Amino acid sequence: MTLEQLLLSGSGRIGRGVFWLGVILLAFYSAAAAAVFRVPEGSFCDMNPQAVLGRVYFAALAVMVLLGMVMLLAICAKRLSDMGWPESVAFLPVIAVPVAVVALRLDRLGPCGALTEPRLAVLGGALGLLALAVLLGGLWPPRRDPHDGGEARRDDAGEDGTFRT
Repeated sequence: MTLEQLLLSGSGRIGRGVFWLGVILLAFYSAAAAAVFRVPEGSFCDMNPQAVLGRVYFAALAVMVLLGMVMLLAICAKRLSDMGWPESVAFLPVIAVPVAVVALRLDRLGPCGALTEPRLAVLGGALGLLALAVLLGGLWPPRRDPHDGGEARRDDAGEDGTFRT
């Protein structure tokens, strides 16, 4: 399985080891995106969305967040397939990503970026859903196929019949 197939394709199945690799790669991507957009330095809150530069900033940020959501959806859908769960469940942790981003900026929850009680509640729910998805995907065993003598079915077998994790 190539890196593009792992992070951008929702078809197929992956084991726990490959899932953890995908999560680590997605964490690096997220950290790099946050650094590029200088979120920890406050640029996210200081940027005026009405100005031209602000519109470009938020449009580029939206593309980066959307790409991260696609990658999360791809690795979760493949892992859920391996677990025997419906792939549509993968949309649940993906929904948490834009909720968290909007919650950081939404004025109704207090000043931008301030960790007010309402903002912490929204962020806690979104991050909790992401953490639950990662833990379930990383720890849940693959489904067993009774037609193969109870052995775990693996679609990521190599050419020689060995399994990659």
